[in-house]
Amino acid sequence: MAQQRRKWEEAVTARNNLLSIESTFRLRLDVAKALRSAPRFFYPHNTDFRGRAYPLHPYLNHMGDDAARGLLLFAEARPLGPTGLDWLLVHVANTFGHGEDKKSLAERREFARRHMAKVVESAVSPLKRSSVDSAAPWWMQGESPWQLLATCIEVQRAMASGSPERYTSCLPVHQDGSFNGMQHYAALARDKACASAVNMLPLDRPQDVYSTVSAAVEQQVCADAAAGRGEAIKLLRGIGGSGSVEVGFEGGIGAGVDRKLIKQTVMTTVYGVTHIGAGLQIGNRLSERGWKNEAEIWKVLLNGCFLAFFSIARWRFHPRSRCPSTWQAAPSRALVKCFQTPTPSRSG
Repeated sequence: MAQQRRKWEEAVTARNNLLSIESTFRLRLDVAKALRSAPRFFYPHNTDFRGRAYPLHPYLNHMGDDAARGLLLFAEARPLGPTGLDWLLVHVANTFGHGEDKKSLAERREFARRHMAKVVESAVSPLKRSSVDSAAPWWMQGESPWQLLATCIEVQRAMASGSPERYTSCLPVHQDGSFNGMQHYAALARDKACASAVNMLPLDRPQDVYSTVSAAVEQQVCADAAAGRGEAIKLLRGIGGSGSVEVGFEGGIGAGVDRKLIKQTVMTTVYGVTHIGAGLQIGNRLSERGWKNEAEIWKVLLNGCFLAFFSIARWRFHPRSRCPSTWQAAPSRALVKCFQTPTPSRSG
């Protein structure tokens, strides 16, 4: 009876989540339709205490999700020039994802050229299913499907123009930094090893410090599991995982420790995240995987597995780049003390 009620509650939660997604999507489309005929529009922004700017409009902006980004174009078109088409091809691989976005730029361009027939088909007949296995359209298989579809349409139009170099494009090609906080520390410390790990130096392929930390954490957790630590075994197996000590956890590792599990905590280590804050971040990732028992989540977090991860993420990698942070902490504490005003005691 309890199991049936749990399944019913999960179904209700899933339905409510879908309704929320549908409502947001409809609001986004309504805004897009209202702005479609405008020659251009602008976004007012707010800035926070760090100087980061955030658009005020909540439903349709360039910092939104995949659907929002896939709907937006620049107001002013520019010719692609000699390298513009190459960047569109790179964007095809970036929005497709599944590891293709982690390869070198040349490999990403080659991926798009290798799938050019699917790119064109996605642009011309976006709802057409694969004639081979009746699978979903190719663009829907991407990690960012709406941006991928928009890029496919732009590539097809550029190719069909007969002169891609002169084709004028409005499509944004998004680029992002790699672990921006650590990039700043690497520059301050002139740490070449750290700078290389966060893509500040020219390399053949992009580096991913989150995957590096994830691999180290996975190794530590596997060692704990082999020693019989129950929390490590549960983390590796995940919910319904197939890992086991006898087979060396093969098949269960990916379910337990991966890049997504540790990314937020690794990213916020340079911003001074505490053990408690980092534990909540990991706990949220486990909840997203289907972990329901809060007591089990906290056992995993508090009994060594998470603490081992946190120490690896914070101190094992690029300790030299943390020197500026340590140096800044001392004068900051002194300044705070200077501006602290004692509270006057009340009499009687």
